[in-house]
Amino acid sequence: MVRTERIFKVHSGVRKRHTKLKRRNTPGRPDFVQRLAGGDVIVRRNRAATITESKLKAHLREFEQAYNEGRIEVRTSTGLLVDLKSLKVVEKLQPPPPLAEPPLDSAKNDKPAGEKMPMYREGKAMSEEVAPPPKPTLPGDDEEVALSSGGDPAATRKRARKKKE
Repeated sequence: MVRTERIFKVHSGVRKRHTKLKRRNTPGRPDFVQRLAGGDVIVRRNRAATITESKLKAHLREFEQAYNEGRIEVRTSTGLLVDLKSLKVVEKLQPPPPLAEPPLDSAKNDKPAGEKMPMYREGKAMSEEVAPPPKPTLPGDDEEVALSSGGDPAATRKRARKKKE
């Protein structure tokens, strides 16, 4: 029986956002090209290096140090993250289950800038035509005021109301 060795991929973590804090806490600035295992493994950005399990175990301390500094990540050939202490796949985070009844998207929850949304009218199908709500009016808005000198009609109505009082 032939036993095949497991193969791992070593990815560069030099420019990844989630390793930024680790890199910030280490002295110096890591090179873009990482030379590990005595120069046998060269890890570049966007190009994973392939390594066998025996070589990884032989230079485990060096790989752990580079991982703790945020310079590399060791993954399986399928892309799952590997824990360097046990060489097992790290459990993936499961998304939370969907809510039993998701909240409905309603006009009441919307907050447009400066205007209120009309409430939903129950009992009318979407295909039926619904009359729009009446437009709010101010006292004296229904009167037609002739503009003698041109200008703003609202200001003219306001002056006309003041004259009545």
